[in-house]
This record gives sequence, structure tokens and C-alpha cells, in this order.
Amino acid sequence: MNLAMNSAQQSYNLSDLLEGLATPGAGAGVQVSGLAIDSRKVSHGDLFMALPGTTEDGNNYISAAIDQGASAVI
Repeated sequence: MNLAMNSAQQSYNLSDLLEGLATPGAGAGVQVSGLAIDSRKVSHGDLFMALPGTTEDGNNYISAAIDQGASAVI
């Protein structure tokens, strides 16, 4: 799954997206333009969510997601 946040490819500050969920200031200065849970489908600027699956663990693919251009990983 790879979800664009909107069709204009606007980017958002990660700290704004994490407001109320993480330590204040977490992600400051990091811009995110999309969301991906499959490292093979990460685009430049995406936030990669490394989720556990039934047969694979997304944590095993963090390096691949970064190599694909992920700007942040959760």
C-alpha cells in the first residue's frame, strides 16, 4: 500500500502529523509527502511504517525503505 496524502503532492511537517502522539518537537524539520507500508513502493519523501505482518516484519525492510527515499520511519 502506498498512499499519497493528496493529489498535489503537498508535503507536511512530520512534527505536525505527530502532534499529540509523540514528544513535542519529534520530527521537526522532516517533510513527508506520502505514506507507505511496503518498502518496494516507497517514493521520495514518504513516511514508511514498519509494521509486523503475518509472514514478514516491516522492521526488516527499514534500510530498503530509506534507500528508496523514505524521509522518516515509524
